[in-house]
Amino acid sequence: MDGLSLIKEREEAMTDYSYVPLELEGIRAVLPLMCDLYIEEGGRYILYRSTSLPFTALDCERLMAAGVTCLWIRGAGGMSTQHPATALLSLPDEQVPPMVKAKVLYDSAMETVRQAASNTALQAVIPRVADLVGLTLRYLTHSSNAFGALLTVMRHDYSVYTHAVNVGFYAVGVGKAIGITDNRELAVLGMGAFLHDVGKSNVPNNVLSKPGALSVDEWATIRKHPSWGRATLSGAVDISPVVLDIVSQHHERLDGSGYPAGIKGDSMHLYAKLVAVVDSFDAMTSERPYRPAHSPYNALKILKGESTGKLDPKLFAALVRLLRNLSEPATS
Repeated sequence: MDGLSLIKEREEAMTDYSYVPLELEGIRAVLPLMCDLYIEEGGRYILYRSTSLPFTALDCERLMAAGVTCLWIRGAGGMSTQHPATALLSLPDEQVPPMVKAKVLYDSAMETVRQAASNTALQAVIPRVADLVGLTLRYLTHSSNAFGALLTVMRHDYSVYTHAVNVGFYAVGVGKAIGITDNRELAVLGMGAFLHDVGKSNVPNNVLSKPGALSVDEWATIRKHPSWGRATLSGAVDISPVVLDIVSQHHERLDGSGYPAGIKGDSMHLYAKLVAVVDSFDAMTSERPYRPAHSPYNALKILKGESTGKLDPKLFAALVRLLRNLSEPATS
């Protein structure tokens, strides 16, 4: 290694940057890519390819053949004020395709929600969730076919984390579809949606992942998670009361048949009604221990029949409209 390269490596190792992994398997279909890319070696991030040199499918295949599974993208340091994916998501679509941005945003969301669900230093995680919502709004506003790309990279294994992330993205998408244009309102909606199941951290894993029917006691435990989530978040600073309503009411139903309080539609916050719709939809389109995933069409058909009087019909129609618009070819 020459002197300049050594200096460059040391600078990268010592600078307070945050790095986001970019899995090669997930991005090779949308190459070439034009941004600074790094390789991690022994805790150091070494520049592999600069913005001026496109990273091509051939480059990707060669790295994968050599056993490299991911490259890294550099973002700004200071996670509480700047999410590491900001640098990539701010690049134009011509340099970084929306599909790549979607993958980075989704993976970043998974990590953020995983930390929130652990209930470890929750107060420190809240600003990261706020950053995540801000990134989501920026991505959905400034990238072409952004929501369609997000749907493509979504996972459907129904883990606590993937479900929370999916519901967060669906909620913001439906929120925009019903005409919510104020980013402050969308941010509150997104925060509540991403955190809606945080109370499940108190539910034993053998209950969450049980492949068969729950016992009476197990079902009683599950029904407590909205209240546990609200109690957990109530101790955090600067949490909107609306976020607490979303967390505690997302399993309530218009006819009073929901839980934990059995309140009826007029007592539910609009955003809690919205999250109830997308929560139900994602649950049905995800693999469960006791059944395979439904297709989006079948899930909507079943929900339409089973949720009459339980889920808000206008919000359900907005979800249908959002998904239908994504499936229709663009017209000039």
